[in-house]
Amino acid sequence: MKSMKKLTKILTAVGLACFSGALTCGAIQVQPDFQGTLLITFPDGNVQFVNAGENLPDIPSGSTVEIFSGQLTVSAEPGESVTISCLGTSAGVGGGGSASVSCGEDSGSVKALSGNATIADQNGNTSELAEGSEFTIGAPSPGPDAEPTAAGDEPGTPADTGGGPEPDSRSIESSPSS
Repeated sequence: MKSMKKLTKILTAVGLACFSGALTCGAIQVQPDFQGTLLITFPDGNVQFVNAGENLPDIPSGSTVEIFSGQLTVSAEPGESVTISCLGTSAGVGGGGSASVSCGEDSGSVKALSGNATIADQNGNTSELAEGSEFTIGAPSPGPDAEPTAAGDEPGTPADTGGGPEPDSRSIESSPSS
C-alpha cells in the first residue's frame, strides 16, 4: 500500500512537470527554451500558436511545427515523425532523429543534429540532410509582377462615377405601391 502511494506521487509529479513544460512528454519533443512563435498544426487539422515562455502542448507524431522569428530544437522518438517549417521550407525529422532550426524574417537554417532530415524547399525540391549537416534557407521568391493597371488609370485615384450628382441617402424615395 505504501509503495502504491509513492508511485502515485511520482506519477503526479511527472504529470505536473509535463503540464508545466519543465519536461517534454510525448513522441515529439520540442525543447521548452525555444525562442519566437510556433504555429503547431496537429494531424487532425487543429492549430495552436505558442509563444516563447508559454507551455508546450503534447505534440503527436505527424504534426507540423512552423517557427516565426526564432529558434528551436525538436526530436522524434523511433517510429515517430514531425515536420518543422521556416519561410516555406520544411524539414521532416523522424526515427529517433533531432534537428534545430533558426528562422528570421528573410533567412534561416536547419541542422540535422542526430539522424537525417528530409528537406523540401519552397519550390518543392527535396533532398536529404545528413547528420551534422546544415541547410540554409532563403526567403521565398516573390511572385510574378502584378498586371499593369488599365490605360490611363493611376493607383490611388477615385473611380469615375459618370459625372452625375453624388447620391444622397436622405433623398431615397420609396417604390410606388401597386
